Amino acid sequence: MQIGIIGAGGATRGIHLPGFQLCEDAEVTVVCDADSNAARALGIRETCTDYREVLARQAIDAVVVATP
Repeated sequence: MQIGIIGAGGATRGIHLPGFQLCEDAEVTVVCDADSNAARALGIRETCTDYREVLARQAIDAVVVATP
């Protein structure tokens, strides 16, 4: 399962990424955040700053919206 995450804040760092790392069939493939440095700091291969890029990806099976 290919996962996209929108939001690179505390919930993503403390809850979502660690949780998906426990699921062997899930892979976070893209993280989106308005702060490109925050998204890159998570160590996920692909990042973007526009949530529409995540939603437009055909290969994404699920999206987590981790924003206020």
